[in-house]
Amino acid sequence: ATSVGGVGTGERGDCVILDDPHSIKDDKSEVVRPETVRWFKEAMQNRLNDLDASSIIVIMQRTHEADVAGTILDEDMGYCHLNIPAAYEAEQHCTTFDNDGIELWTDPRSREGENYWEARLPPKEFARLQKPQNAHMWVSQYQQRPEPRGGAIIKRDYWQPYQVPTSGPRKGRWPEFEYVVASIDGAFTEKQENDPQGFSIWGVWQNPEGSMCAMLLNAWRKHLTLGGTKRVRGKAKAESWANYKAETEQHWGVVQWLRYECSRFKANCLLIENKANGHDIYNELLKHAEHDQWAMVLIDPKNLDKLARVNRVQPIFAEGLVYAIIEKDYAKTAIDEAAIFPNGRYDDITDSLTQALWYLRKHGYLEHIDVVMAREERTRERAGKRPRGKKVLYAV
Repeated sequence: ATSVGGVGTGERGDCVILDDPHSIKDDKSEVVRPETVRWFKEAMQNRLNDLDASSIIVIMQRTHEADVAGTILDEDMGYCHLNIPAAYEAEQHCTTFDNDGIELWTDPRSREGENYWEARLPPKEFARLQKPQNAHMWVSQYQQRPEPRGGAIIKRDYWQPYQVPTSGPRKGRWPEFEYVVASIDGAFTEKQENDPQGFSIWGVWQNPEGSMCAMLLNAWRKHLTLGGTKRVRGKAKAESWANYKAETEQHWGVVQWLRYECSRFKANCLLIENKANGHDIYNELLKHAEHDQWAMVLIDPKNLDKLARVNRVQPIFAEGLVYAIIEKDYAKTAIDEAAIFPNGRYDDITDSLTQALWYLRKHGYLEHIDVVMAREERTRERAGKRPRGKKVLYAV
């Protein structure tokens, strides 16, 4: 018996049981949680007498996408995954198999929301635990997933699906944008163990109802150097841009990618978070400023943490002002990451989109039609007021 990070060298068993490796109070820690995962992978995995016949059993609740259980599942480490949520969810239906593919167990429930263990959780307590104020505890301890159903702060349903027109003057095209803004969340280095660069780019347009909205045009996270290697595009052979890009893009740094995306979508403005290597990105891009058609703005997040920045743009999503072509891979990546925040493995695209959407909101680009109409009504009311009569200063 030992604790996480404790004695382990030279000690082995026929069965090693790991019970609740993560502390609830440390589930958000970007220091403690990764260190627990590292200890599990590097110190505990070979604490067996027989690597073929001995077993490891991990029992835990899901508090974060990048916890020990998430690592086991993501890296396909060969474990049999027994998952029993308290309330049945069809998309989480669990069936387990042995190494020969023979079924061992399957969840006997089929009715959505059905209680697995009523003797343990009587109906009154079962209902109390599912109240909104208990959401984090309910999904992690009882439903065995780090993301509340439908998303945490940025719900999946908040994203408005955009259907590309199949006829008319805009057939197969985006709507006509009034303003395009790109946003980059920098990282310290290109190493895999550090955060990647998070990028998103948005177009501002007026939807059919008259609201000013934002459309996600592209998003990615990449581990990139500041400036990549490049070569001159072959003019003698009339090398096409597509061939040039396919051959060289794997060597691009963040500067090359930003210039490509801003040029591709005709950006009006590039937002760069003024932390990590953001200032270096800004300075490097200044060398090309005379050729680029977009403005650059360094954004200082001040003392706001990531959670505060997501919360302040949540109303923009809730008002139905954020659109995407939901079927696109880049959109799925952005939606998934935003939905699971703050319990996800990544938050880089989320940082990028909160930066862009708050900038657009603050500068008056994103407004619901009801707000616009109410403001216009107030303006008309003020204009319709009769001017007060003039008063004489002194009696005559």
